[in-house]
Amino acid sequence: MLKRLRCRRNDKTGTSIAPSEPTIRRFLQKVDAHRVDQALGEFFQTLFQNSSSPIAIDGKTIKGAKQADGRPIHLLSAFLHKEGVVIAQTIVQNKTKLKIIKNN
Repeated sequence: MLKRLRCRRNDKTGTSIAPSEPTIRRFLQKVDAHRVDQALGEFFQTLFQNSSSPIAIDGKTIKGAKQADGRPIHLLSAFLHKEGVVIAQTIVQNKTKLKIIKNN
């Protein structure tokens, strides 16, 4: 796997060397999280587009994470129950109760 990820090689042994924790942290800090989230959501939507699994909607506040203005980050997510896969999520401005109205 390290070779497939193009990690540097040890010249003496010829084996690939895993990146250090600071290297991984710096890389993750540069990643556009919104684009990764969007790409994964689109991938999972196509992967499970014929699923009969119910879609659950849930909100979470990310502990310790803050927006640029200091407010906490609240996420609203949609996921497939059977597969246990998040197919979409978005940041919402306020933590609110979602009211579902069921029509008969």
